[in-house]
Order: sequence, then structure tokens, then C-alpha cells
Amino acid sequence: MVDQTAILSDVNGNAEALAAVFADIRAQGIQRIVFLGDSIGYCSDSLECYDAIRKTADIYLLGRLELRLLKVSKPNDVLPDPVLASCSSATHSQLAWLKGRNKTASEGRVTFAHSSPLGVENGCLEMDDFMGLTRLRVLDTFDGLLCVGDNHKPWIYSTTLGVATARDLKNSFRIPDTGQTILSVGSVGFPKDRDPRACYAIVQDDLILWRRVEYDIDKTISKLIQSEFFARDLPRRLEQGV
Repeated sequence: MVDQTAILSDVNGNAEALAAVFADIRAQGIQRIVFLGDSIGYCSDSLECYDAIRKTADIYLLGRLELRLLKVSKPNDVLPDPVLASCSSATHSQLAWLKGRNKTASEGRVTFAHSSPLGVENGCLEMDDFMGLTRLRVLDTFDGLLCVGDNHKPWIYSTTLGVATARDLKNSFRIPDTGQTILSVGSVGFPKDRDPRACYAIVQDDLILWRRVEYDIDKTISKLIQSEFFARDLPRRLEQGV
């Protein structure tokens, strides 16, 4: 990758968080955005977030929830589903554009994927159990840097240094000259690392920076409470970042 690239994942229909992150990206003069999937689901503004990202991102990859939406016969079939209910008014053109997206992308020695290059059916990469066969299978799928989302937590794995959270690293990490590195970028709209602020990553040359951005979480929660369908513990989880 050249210049600065902002890497986002797991917006999950949180328009307030996405707007705050977009503003943060603009303030730093970053022109290039890679999106790792799951613009939709959970919060109230799935389709608004989806449209904003597809118009802005240079790369848009299919996430777990986009793939799930594409499997339904009609968008309004998802109404009883509290995760995808806010996608019920998706149009034919929106779904058609999604069908044309890829699951992974590569640029030189950098690979992008939602869960991992193994696919969402193999589960997401979790820092706490990233050992043994799972680690070895994933390391066989890329060379250099792998950027992933899906687990909603910011962390790093390096074959030379091991595993560490973004918090432990004070939100920055310099990629070693040798070995392989996995960057988990965190979640814009639904963080799960006990920090409710929106999270994304910036990559520039060999430097990784995680950004945490405040947003109007009360407005997001208010929209949820006014919705007919939503996961009942979601407001608490957004507030606590879990």
C-alpha cells in the first residue's frame, strides 16, 4: 500500500459512529479507505451506512452479514431477525451491487479479508485462542500483512513478536521487516473490547495506528429503542463496549 490507508470494518448500521470516523479520516487528510465488511446489521441505519461506504470506500469486501443478507429470498423476510431487521427495505440495485463484491483482496504483500482468507464459515480470528491449527492454517493463506475485522477487537499478531492488544501497544505498531503480521482493525459501530468508542486502523508503510473516536452513542441507542426489532441487550453492549 502507498500513502495512508484507513481500514474500517463492522460498522453494523451505526450511522453516528460512521459519521464520526469519516470526519476523523478527513481531518487527517486520508484519501483512501478499505472496508472489510459488515456495514449492515444490529443498529438502525444499515442501508444508510451501506450506501455511504460503497460510495466512499476504494475497496468494499463482503462481510458475514452481507453474505447472510444475500441468502434471503426477499429483503423483508429478515424483519423478525433483530440483527438484520434494518435491511428489510433493501432495493434490487443495492443487492445487485453487493453480489458483485469480493470476499478478499490483495495488494502486493497485503491481504484484506473480513474474517480471514479461510472464509467466514471457518469463524473469525479471536486473539484469545489464536494458536495451534487455526493459526497455522491462516498463516498459509497470505504473505506479509493480513488485515481482518469480524471479531470487533483491535489487536495484532506477529510471527516475530506474538500477540498484543492495541491498548497494550498504545495504539501503534511498527511491522517487523521479516515474518508475517495479522492486523485486527476493531469495529466502527459495535466495539467489543470494553471501549465503546468507534475504532478503525490506519496503515502507512510499515506503521499501523489504531484510532478511537467518540460519537453520539445516546442518539444511536435512542434510535434502537424506537425500533420495533433489535437485539434487546444491544444498548447496554454499545454503552459498555462488549
